[in-house]
Amino acid sequence: MAAFLWIAMKIVRVDGSFLALLLASVISILLGLIPYAGGILSFACLLYLLYQWTDMDSWLYGFFMVLIARALAMLAFVGIYGLIK
Repeated sequence: MAAFLWIAMKIVRVDGSFLALLLASVISILLGLIPYAGGILSFACLLYLLYQWTDMDSWLYGFFMVLIARALAMLAFVGIYGLIK
């Protein structure tokens, strides 16, 4: 996920370190393991951490970063699944 966030960060033109993205995605993934509310907590925490640890001017950049990263992850999953099957 951190690699896809890094690619999305370059697309949106936000500066930040890969280590910060890696740590934010690990925390987000761990929060996503919480039953029922994990998905919402994970998304909100990822936006907050990206806002704190990068030079985003607006929450909108973070929202687009997360959407682009999740779309890229979905495309990668579908591509790998298509190669395996």
